[in-house]
Amino acid sequence: MGASGVTERAAAGTAAAAARAPAKPATGGEKSRFRSAAELRDVLGSLLREVDADPDLGSRLRSAEVPHRIRCTDLDVVLDVGPSEDPDHYISWAFDGNADWEPALTLEMDSAAINRYLQGRLNLVIAIARRQVGFSATDPRAALAFLPLGGSLCSAYRQVVKERFAHLTLA
Repeated sequence: MGASGVTERAAAGTAAAAARAPAKPATGGEKSRFRSAAELRDVLGSLLREVDADPDLGSRLRSAEVPHRIRCTDLDVVLDVGPSEDPDHYISWAFDGNADWEPALTLEMDSAAINRYLQGRLNLVIAIARRQVGFSATDPRAALAFLPLGGSLCSAYRQVVKERFAHLTLA
């Protein structure tokens, strides 16, 4: 067997082992953790109010038409976000599964990963590939529409954290 065959077999074995390995929890230092489920809801609610008031970001999220769910695995919080039918708002959201719509896309991660992702410190695609973030979609096009927009939330989130929740700031 040539060198390329050995390399291919080694890569295949590594990929197979990674696929069998349990999902690793994403980490982010203790000082940058949410203190409670209530605080997580408060921070995300503040972020979404900012997004809803921003004509650029709010309209981009609404026009993507991707109702999505973020499930926080360690604090047992569920956030559903979707386009608003109210002409005075761009988006609608509900906590703990109380939305009037079914999500086209669901992300599952712990609160440290949520904080890292929204601060632009966690690449969602890589975290999904590494099984640090759970992902499901009823329509694969939903992911293609949502994933580029998710990063747009980072500057609004960092501003909310800076102004009201400094302990969540990542170094």
